[in-house]
Amino acid sequence: MWSFTKRVLAATLGSLLALVLLVLILVGIAAGASMGSEEPTELSQDRYVLDIDLSAGLSERGNHDPLVGLLNEEEKDKLGLHEWRLLLNQAAKDPKIAAIALDCGSFEGGWAQAKEFRDLLLSFKNSKKPIYAHSFMFSEAGLYIASAATEVSVNPKGMVEFNGIAGQVVMYKGLLSKLGVDVQVFKVGTFKGAVEPFIADSLSQPNRLQIAQYLEGAYRFQLKEISESRSIPFDSLWAAAMAGDRPFPEQAKQLGLVDEVLYQVEIEQKWQKKLGAKSALPRVSAPDYWNSFDHYAYNRQKIAVLYAEGDIIMGKGSDNIAHETFLKEIQKLIEDDAVKAVVLRINSPGGSSFASDLMANELARLRKKKPLIVSVSNYSASGGYYMSCAGDSIFAQPNCITGSIGVFALIPNSQKLFNDYLGLKYETVELGEGSVLFRPDRPLSSVQQKLMQQSVDRIYADFTSWVAEGRSMPLDTVLSLAQGRVYTGTMAKELGLIDEFGGLDRALLAAQRMAKLKDYQLQEFPAEESLVDRLFAGEIESKMATRFAKNWGLSMEQIIDLKQIHRHLGVQSRLPWSMPN
Repeated sequence: MWSFTKRVLAATLGSLLALVLLVLILVGIAAGASMGSEEPTELSQDRYVLDIDLSAGLSERGNHDPLVGLLNEEEKDKLGLHEWRLLLNQAAKDPKIAAIALDCGSFEGGWAQAKEFRDLLLSFKNSKKPIYAHSFMFSEAGLYIASAATEVSVNPKGMVEFNGIAGQVVMYKGLLSKLGVDVQVFKVGTFKGAVEPFIADSLSQPNRLQIAQYLEGAYRFQLKEISESRSIPFDSLWAAAMAGDRPFPEQAKQLGLVDEVLYQVEIEQKWQKKLGAKSALPRVSAPDYWNSFDHYAYNRQKIAVLYAEGDIIMGKGSDNIAHETFLKEIQKLIEDDAVKAVVLRINSPGGSSFASDLMANELARLRKKKPLIVSVSNYSASGGYYMSCAGDSIFAQPNCITGSIGVFALIPNSQKLFNDYLGLKYETVELGEGSVLFRPDRPLSSVQQKLMQQSVDRIYADFTSWVAEGRSMPLDTVLSLAQGRVYTGTMAKELGLIDEFGGLDRALLAAQRMAKLKDYQLQEFPAEESLVDRLFAGEIESKMATRFAKNWGLSMEQIIDLKQIHRHLGVQSRLPWSMPN
């Protein structure tokens, strides 16, 4: 008996020692990496070219935990949009920065983020320093950003994607039917197309109409800006894009979309001559340049940026807008007297109606204590727009997605799956017609259906009333704009759903003015996540999903949609399709 006990104790002790050793190693690596990352970059030469690579897209927030880069190379030294603004402002006035070399050809981020970064480049150009954009190929969004550059070039063997844009909706009805699942739908709003993938094989006419109108409005805006920057008639651009037959570099040059068709070595030699340099100027990457100067001067008075990104869900978490986690952040801002104003930076298609309401009401309580300005990223729709209406004012880009004021609920009926395929049967003893709201193995009764529709109708009434109050609009006007319809930022401003065009910088300026601050220090909430935070938040699972998607030729959007289906159950305020790139 004693020998057995000794073996158990030895094994337990060994496991504990191994765990302690692992923790010490991780802490040591973290400390060493952190110390290394804090060392400023020394720019010892007189002139540099600033390298900007947007192949990984743009992020709302930066990441400066060196250990995260060990898990995901694309996350290493990532800059957020606000940091890009500070960096480009510094580069514009820094005599050591002679030019920018921009690679944005494979950019596949959101349109509103692309607009925001493009505006930063246009502002940099006021310094009279050139921006040289070169890539092997250009996506639609990449070409849009590059059109702000002084000169655009492409590899002779590359491609220029200039053939219009499309929105894709994956219809799940066939899949669910094969699985023996029937989805019972309750909704309010002619345009609430989020339910269609679960009950139809094709898009309804109203949903198809609103998607077409959004796509055309956003694309016309994009081509208009390219037309102005590249001095190409809009009609020529539109005709070429609709024809979709000019993907090759020489054709893009003939149209005026690019200036040169050359290999990178050749184009860099040209840049060297234009910069008056005898030899190639040294390059400094954006992350290294970020580490070469002081970013924030200390100030006792703060403006907080509160990031709200992802699906709106009940519970805790960091990879979405989880209501328990988010409410704690709002509470911190209410209680922090040093924070004089708050900017809510939102990038969400919506989600749980109940969670949206809880967070919106807490934001309204925050607004009573200090100014609350809303800054919309790519989208702030449905539940995301619900939250936005708690602010003093809403700033958004003309090509963002917003609105979608509507509500729906999905209740699965898995009777065929359980009874016929799996041989499962539920038995319940019920006292009262509504004692079991729904059973997964049978359809809702007429009484239960009536109750669900009443619940959806009530939430819709609350939603529209909330918008009317937050936007100071007559309820009848809100009802005419609601019905689940989605709008571009341009349409939303005309209709009074947003206040002004602009990115995060405009929202910060508005917050500063409302708080009557001469100077301030920016503070971001929630705090930046560490490697351990990301591991527990499912970073490894996310990487496995990415690998699965690549192996099977699927897009990550489709994988995420499938993964999120269970979160669509219950009453939702959600965008009717995934954000197209």
